[in-house]
Amino acid sequence: MYDTHSRDISPIGSLPPDRYRPPSAQTAKPTFYATVAPANEREDTQGSYDNLNAHNTSLHSEPTTHSLLNPEKAATVLEGWPEAPQKVRSAWWIVACDITLDVTLFASAVALLAFAISVEIYDGASTSENPQTTQLLLNATKYGPTVFPILFALILGRVTHALMRWRLECGERIGVLDTLAASTSLTSTFVSQFRMRTVSAFGIALMALWALSPVGGQASLRQMTTGTRNSTYPATFNHFVHNGLTTDFVSAGSQVLWAQVNSMFVSTIIGSAASRSSPRDAWGNVKIPRIEYYEDIAAPNKNGWFETSGGSSDTYTSLIGIPISGINSTGFTDYQTRVQTSYLQILCSQELMNQTGFMPANFTQPGMERLLGPGAVILLQNNTLMLRAHRNPDSLAPLEFQYWSRLWRANNFRLFCNVTSSYVEAQVTCPQSTSCTVNKVRRSQLGSLQSAWSLLDYGMPVPELPFSQFLNSTPSYWGSPSMLDKYMSNPNRLIAPDEISGPVPGSVPLTTEKNYSIRLTQLFNSYFTIMNGMYAIPGGLDNETAYFWDKNVTFVPQGHPKDFEPGWFWFARPEVPFRKAKVWPAEGTKSVSTEVIIAHLPWVITLCVTSIVLIVASLVSPIVHFFLITGPEVMMNFSSLAARDNRYIPLPEGGTHLGACARARLLKDVVVRHGDKRPESGVGYLVIGDARGELEISRTRKQKLYE
Repeated sequence: MYDTHSRDISPIGSLPPDRYRPPSAQTAKPTFYATVAPANEREDTQGSYDNLNAHNTSLHSEPTTHSLLNPEKAATVLEGWPEAPQKVRSAWWIVACDITLDVTLFASAVALLAFAISVEIYDGASTSENPQTTQLLLNATKYGPTVFPILFALILGRVTHALMRWRLECGERIGVLDTLAASTSLTSTFVSQFRMRTVSAFGIALMALWALSPVGGQASLRQMTTGTRNSTYPATFNHFVHNGLTTDFVSAGSQVLWAQVNSMFVSTIIGSAASRSSPRDAWGNVKIPRIEYYEDIAAPNKNGWFETSGGSSDTYTSLIGIPISGINSTGFTDYQTRVQTSYLQILCSQELMNQTGFMPANFTQPGMERLLGPGAVILLQNNTLMLRAHRNPDSLAPLEFQYWSRLWRANNFRLFCNVTSSYVEAQVTCPQSTSCTVNKVRRSQLGSLQSAWSLLDYGMPVPELPFSQFLNSTPSYWGSPSMLDKYMSNPNRLIAPDEISGPVPGSVPLTTEKNYSIRLTQLFNSYFTIMNGMYAIPGGLDNETAYFWDKNVTFVPQGHPKDFEPGWFWFARPEVPFRKAKVWPAEGTKSVSTEVIIAHLPWVITLCVTSIVLIVASLVSPIVHFFLITGPEVMMNFSSLAARDNRYIPLPEGGTHLGACARARLLKDVVVRHGDKRPESGVGYLVIGDARGELEISRTRKQKLYE
């Protein structure tokens, strides 16, 4: 409480011997000595204080001077307590620690700002090209949510404490000082505003400032991630094209070539249902969709394109895809190009022949060439009527042939078929080099002959050779269905007992004309594709399997003049390697996926703002400490405030210049209590005072009344 009585200033030398204890007389351990004033003096003092409260006397008085030791107050003698006036100053090591801490906090705040700026600078940078920087930033992101709130609390806590000391020295309203004293953390700042019922603009500003702590922590975590950036570049590809040249298969040693073709063909058709429905063949070559299927079920877009995602095996022209090169560049993905290709379209009508062991009398018809297989027969026009390659392609009718089942025990049939050409442009997309698919198809915009002309009419007088080898490509008993017949009946029953409503050897169930047409188209296109690219299909396109010099991208065969001349089909150049595949170039794009640093701008800005706030705050504290505050250090603790000039805690006079650290060290063994100074009275009076000795303060009782 305030002391309204002036005291004379007495020099140290004039103090009574019993009130001054020189340092030489002090012991090593803290020892408490009490000199208690006479009882009547204590009662008079207490009576004066109570009388002052009772009459609400004003506490204002002119400044008074005090002696170093107060003879009116019972005092505890403490070891190390100053006994002479001194200047207000801090120990050198405390100043050094403060400077070190302030510099460290300032550098840490600057580092946070540098972290945010670095993330923005390296936005989009490749992690593989900047491994050390990436790892450093990722580590900062990892520990940022932990470090930022701690750093924020250190800096802002020092700022509020420094401002409180400064304003306390200058003179400030207690409400402001209480607000600053309570603003040592986010929670205490918010709670104190409402518990003290002192919500103010200043308090709201402090709450907003402390709210930046969790926001900044989240910003340090969320401002940066790593992701994938796709960069697209132009690319040139090469793709397989049918050339129709089969001359090599009639040369000496062609039996070996046919054996290789047949092996590849059989391995293709006996594959699983999933492989037949896959957009790629067994070697990863992309299959071409059958555009007629999509024309029957959907309308094209304005550019003539059909979407081809999904589908069954019946949606593809062949079980063999076309090889494409240029899709295996190191580090690149998402290839896209358009390929031009043609295929044979076979349409058939069906006629049933239910006779057992049927062999028609006109099995050999005039003008027809008979090609025998184990389970079927194909009839073609003979050479004298069939020299299609010598005729004008513009006046040709579609190639016709008949497919007869041969001596089955049941369900004999024959198909009347014609062959036309379809020319398509397909858009190929390859997320990876082994996962190419066609996602769009349309009729080709390139020049071509009429659809009645096909590659079977090019390069040899008659198509007898491919049809004959096709019939005999799959072994079977004579007079029994081969794998070709089983595939056309049901592709999923290739390796199974023959059955028609129960086991009936030598027959397979019949199917529809549409199924016969689609599946015969698939089978023959597969066989013909293998003939045209026997080495390129399993081995890919390179100088050993393909020739690349033919850049004439058109479906009009070379050597076909504008004005037809017989014999144009005999186009042959000595450099054409018939065993190699024909290749056309195609333009497209390819992408490279790069792991990059991704900066999230809103969070970067947030971290920059909070970091700048921390930088400014880290400068405020040292400026206030070293340039504005002149008094001793004051902490929010008992030794600094509650025990300072407290008449109920009997301390020696003087020591007002001591800093908070020195006071805390000297008073650490003094026992105080918040309790009742009038334990015997009916109405108590609560104070913070001495818990031992004659001035002992009693504990508070629940049922007692207190002023």
